[in-house]
Amino acid sequence: LGLNGAGVAFALSACVSASLGVYWVRKRVGLVLTRNLKLLRLHAVRTFRIALPAMAANLATPIGLAYLVASLSAFGTSALAAMTVLDRVLQFSYCAFFALPGALAPVLGQNIGAQRDDRVSAAIVFTRRLVVGYGLTVWLILVLCGAMIADLYQLEGDARTLFLAFCHFGGGLWVIIGLDFVAIAVFMTMNRSWWVPVFAWLRATAGTVPFVYAGTHWFGSSGAFPGMLAGNAVIALISITTASLTAKRFFTSRARAKCAGAH
Repeated sequence: LGLNGAGVAFALSACVSASLGVYWVRKRVGLVLTRNLKLLRLHAVRTFRIALPAMAANLATPIGLAYLVASLSAFGTSALAAMTVLDRVLQFSYCAFFALPGALAPVLGQNIGAQRDDRVSAAIVFTRRLVVGYGLTVWLILVLCGAMIADLYQLEGDARTLFLAFCHFGGGLWVIIGLDFVAIAVFMTMNRSWWVPVFAWLRATAGTVPFVYAGTHWFGSSGAFPGMLAGNAVIALISITTASLTAKRFFTSRARAKCAGAH
């Protein structure tokens, strides 16, 4: 079936994943499929307080990637082939980073509800250390094995240059970008969820367009993706700093509330 077959296979896999998810949630958690519109409306309002910012943030990523791909298309199919390989390598290498907000936010939320600010702070510090350690390890592997991976995918010419540029420089920038995923969990659990789409759109615009343009202008196709990562890392540093200040103010306000309640 060619490309049509690939599309059908993707659709079927999505249906199977969704069906398995619903089955296991019903079996393990006791999910009840109710038609009570009043309850549905109540839960929908509460859910969308968190979901809407996340949805708005997800819309930003394709915008930044579209500009990157458009910039690389001027360098021919080899540059686009390298981007395809890079996308797969990124998804595999940094899968732990992408799972961080969903894994960390419930831990923070549970301990915030239990009034255990010490555990919240400890979880944030531990996760940041984990991100740095994991990121540096992946970067080292990419530097050492980048040429082997390029050979495996038969990348040559500009495609190989672009891919190796990411392996040598992009991995280090991804350590900083990885810390931004911790910041996302902080924003989501400390009543600052709308900061998530704000920084997502900053990454897709101010953190992408000028940096990709400068990278391609100075270094050609090999400078496009590292340029984007450099811009994303700058926005990530601002996001991380904002998250740290948010957490500090959150803990301070809760401590004051406890003192006021004690008196």
